[in-house]
Amino acid sequence: QSRSHEEPLFATFLIDTGYYGGPTIRDRYSRLLKNRRSIFYRGEIGSIVFGGHVIRKSGRLRHFSLGPFHHSDLEIRSDSICKLGVKYLSRYRVTIDRPNNRVFLRPSKKYGHRYVYEHAGLFVQWIDGHFTVIHEEPKAVAFLAGIRTGDTIEKVSGRPASDFALATLYDWFQTRQGGPISISC
Repeated sequence: QSRSHEEPLFATFLIDTGYYGGPTIRDRYSRLLKNRRSIFYRGEIGSIVFGGHVIRKSGRLRHFSLGPFHHSDLEIRSDSICKLGVKYLSRYRVTIDRPNNRVFLRPSKKYGHRYVYEHAGLFVQWIDGHFTVIHEEPKAVAFLAGIRTGDTIEKVSGRPASDFALATLYDWFQTRQGGPISISC
């Protein structure tokens, strides 16, 4: 639900426990919210998928409600479907009642946490047994350090990159709060 002076926009979201990120919103809703000035995009993200290469927008949604829970200034990405990933759901204690197709949410310790995605401007995927850079944001830290699309990450702060799960690596980058991280390609 988007809160603005206009009617709220209601959408059905897929709960995707295989997707690590935060909320994504369908492209058509994305355009509608942009026209309402309820969503602000800061850039585009490239991804490699089975069908080829896709570009998605990344930005912030002014207001988002999920049942009785309300969030402001929420990181969101455009996509072909609306979905909630593990990063967003980590704000809650989630109970899934599969037989009755119900989900119960209670706020967790991370409920009010404002997530910042890939603040170094580095986007990686696990490809053929390696962390491979699929996109870097121009003028971001990773770009200024010379990291480019197609580079393979070999080490992170002296440890082999293969020691990390993708989700752990993202968390580790995001919780360093500006602390130094060395990346070897």
